[in-house]
Order: sequence, then structure tokens, then C-alpha cells
Amino acid sequence: MAEVEDLKQGMTESYLEFFQFTHNPFPVAPDDCHFFSSENIEQIVAEIVHGICCRKGFFVLTGDIGLGKTTISRRIVAMLEKAGVVTSMVLHTSVQEADLLQAIIEDFGIKIRYKGNRPSVAQLMSCLNRFVLYADRLGRNCAIIIDDAQNLSVESLELVRMISNLEADRKKLVQILLVGQPELERCLADQRLRQLDSRIMLRKYARPLKRKEVADYLAFKLAVAGNHGQVQITAAAVSAIFRHSKGNLRRVNSLMDRCFYAAFARGRRRIDRRVVSEAAADLWPGRRTLFRVPRWTVAAAVGCGLLLAAGLSNIDTLRRAAALIDIRMVSSPRPALADTAVSRRSNLPPAASVSCRKESITRFLECYGLAQYSHDLQKAIAEDALPALGRRIMRDTGWQMVRFSKIPTRLESRFNILRFREKASGAQARLLFWRPPVVVNNFYYDYKGPEIVAIQHILAGKGYYKGKIDGMVGRGLLRAVVDFQRARGLKVTGTADPETVFLMFNIQENQSHG
Repeated sequence: MAEVEDLKQGMTESYLEFFQFTHNPFPVAPDDCHFFSSENIEQIVAEIVHGICCRKGFFVLTGDIGLGKTTISRRIVAMLEKAGVVTSMVLHTSVQEADLLQAIIEDFGIKIRYKGNRPSVAQLMSCLNRFVLYADRLGRNCAIIIDDAQNLSVESLELVRMISNLEADRKKLVQILLVGQPELERCLADQRLRQLDSRIMLRKYARPLKRKEVADYLAFKLAVAGNHGQVQITAAAVSAIFRHSKGNLRRVNSLMDRCFYAAFARGRRRIDRRVVSEAAADLWPGRRTLFRVPRWTVAAAVGCGLLLAAGLSNIDTLRRAAALIDIRMVSSPRPALADTAVSRRSNLPPAASVSCRKESITRFLECYGLAQYSHDLQKAIAEDALPALGRRIMRDTGWQMVRFSKIPTRLESRFNILRFREKASGAQARLLFWRPPVVVNNFYYDYKGPEIVAIQHILAGKGYYKGKIDGMVGRGLLRAVVDFQRARGLKVTGTADPETVFLMFNIQENQSHG
């Protein structure tokens, strides 16, 4: 068994290395770190988060297997916690009634002390009531998210209704989100649960991705995994992926994972329709048809038939027709960005880049009037603790530290740069300081602030952002940031980190991008 696991691990590492990915872009498990937001998902998250923050009580989210409900739930929890809401999330509904209530309480971080027999439902409800009242006195809202809620018994769902009765000063102390498969709606339609059903303030339904959203999803997942054009998926392959998956996220992930293993086995970095078809046949053999005729064969046959019918027997004409069919089947890769000029210069006189010695660090910091941090910077480099020092310097002086692995030559000649080797990797890094026109401390879906307006304006001016200037982080802005990072050779994080913001304000693009 250990040998098999080692073999799997070795295959995975070789797979990632071959495609130059930082991680598996299409994992089977929920990927909370790289959240893709379709129009439907965006609406679900926004409305449920708003409803919970407004203390509207009960919410239900349903959807078929594989549509990302668990990932959506975790995204909702992350946003609620950023908004100061205290959350409890139950992922396993094999527990029922008193055990369910205990799981909720423990996930809130409440320690239950009892002697002898296990606490009764009444004792657990009293404990939960004291906690939410205490949270309310502190001005905190509480929310409970129960995944796979279709597995709950009628008695357990009735207990959930009793939890929703906890109120004070005419406001709900606990907001509850039930997440489950379509069977959950049938459970709630039970006559015994009519009181619970009548209290549901919002019902949302997770839907499959549309074809364009599948293309966006593939591009986003590849970008955050480190794809800079080395992996290509043809337009015909995207159509095949959509046809086989029907827009179901889990099926897309399974299919893409199989596609990459098939391409890896052949030493190819291009995913075309044939690779997708073979991967789909391996995953779902029952769907394979006995007499499947490839579309290019049909197209060629039709073309040849038309030519022959018209009396055209010239072999050169047939070859040109076949070539034309082949060209139309392959999508053109997106052109790479050209190097661009600098639009905003440093207000410091340029200084020669220096290596990382004590006197060099002092001279580098003197250019910015930060010589008092010379010892701290030397220590931070040695201990690989630059982020903490950068936050302190920013807080104390307004100068923001920015670290790059590489920086455009035109910028390097205009800013004072410190070169050094990172302790962990041994790779060369470059350090500079600047005073940013905006400071982006928060950048997550549905966050709104004046600094986001500036980011939208700058990306719109460069042709990356096409949406409304509303100061809110939405799907269009997240995609624009990913496109900008990929185009400028930055690590694709999907967030407006200091390196990304620095290049946004100091690089002028030569062309627009849609």
C-alpha cells in the first residue's frame, strides 16, 4: 500500500512539473483558495451574505451533486467572518438531533462541561442561547451553516427550527443556512415541517455553468495554477468539455484531470477535442457509442461530396479544402503582451542597484529616508521575515515595501533597487519602496471601498476591466486582476497584492485586452 501511495505521489509531482503548475488546477476536493464565481454563484453568495448580515433568519441553498455547493458554503463562511459574523459550519449530517446540536455548539468554540450522563437537548439549547445572547451584547451576529441537510431527519430539522426561535429585541440571534441536494426541498415540503418551511426567507438554486462560463472557469483555474501560455485548450476542446460535463463543476474537474494525465502520458501540452473525447470515454464508458464518427470526418466527407457533385476533381482543390476545414477547427492562441513603457516615475533620483551587504542595505534605505531600518531589514532578509517588517514600515512611514523576483528593465532604471538572494529558495529577489496612491488592505468578493474604484479605473484604462465603476469587487474585476497578473508575469493570486498594485500604477499597456 505504501508503494502505491509513493507511486501516486511521484506521478502527481511529475505531472505538475511537466505542465509547470504550482498545484493541481482541477482537484476533486473543494478548492476554497481559488474560488471561481459565475453569474449564478455571484448572485447566490451576495444575496445569502446580505440576508444573514441583515438577520433575516432562514435560508436554503439547493443544487444537484457536483455543482459546488460545499465550496460556495465555505466562501459564504469566509465572507461572513470578514464581516464579523460568528459562524458554525456542520459538514457531516450523519449526526442527528442532540448530536447535531452538540456539533453546532462545539463548532462555535463553546466547551461543554457536564458530569455523568450526556447533556439533554434542553441543556444544549440553554447553552447555545447563553452564547448567542452574549454575542449579541458584544454586537456580534451568529450564523449556522449545515451542509448535506437533505440527510437530516424530520426531528432534526424541527430542532433546527427551534434554534431559529432564539430572538432578542425583535431580532434573530441566529441565522441558519441549510445546504443540500434537491431532495432537501422535498423534505421541507413534509406536512410536519410546514412551520419551518414558512420561515424560509430566501431560496437559492445552484445551476450548472454555461458554455462561456466553462471557458472562463478553465482559463481562471489554469491561470492561478501558473499557466503562462505553456498549456493550450482549443475552442473545440472547450465545446467538448461543456458537452460531456453539462456545466457540472465536479465533472469538469474530473474530465480535465483525466485530460491532463492523458496529455502528460503523450508528452503534450495541448488539449484538443480528441484528448477530451478519449478522457470522457475512460471516465464514462457507458456513454461511448459503437459507431462514433469524428466531426472532422463528416465535414471532410461533406466537403468532398460537394466538390465532386460540382464536377471538381482537381486533387489540389481537395487538399486546399481539407486544409481549410482543419484551420477552422483549431483556435488561435491569445497573443502575448509586448513590453510597455513606464507611465509613472519614482520621485526619487535613480540609484544603481546594489547587492545585499550591510553597507549596501544602509545606502539603499538612505535613498528613501529609511536608514533607521537598516539593521531590521538586514535581519528580516536573513530570517525571511520581510512581510512583517514591511507592514511596520508602512504603518510608521507610509512607504510600502514591494518585492519582485523580476521587474521590467525600464522600471529598474527608475527606482532604487536592492538585490538579494532569498534564504529559503536561493533565488534572486528585488526590493523597492514607494508611496502608493491607494492602499488595498481588503480585496475579496463583494467588498466595497474607495480604493477599489481606483483599481477599477486603472485596469479599465489598460483594457482589462470592462465592467461598471462601482467600487465593488465582483467577478469582472477578479478576472481582470488575474489577466493583468498573467500578462505581466506575476504570481497569479487573483488579489490586488502590493506587487500587482505597483505595476498597475507604473506600467502603461500598449494594447487593450478583452
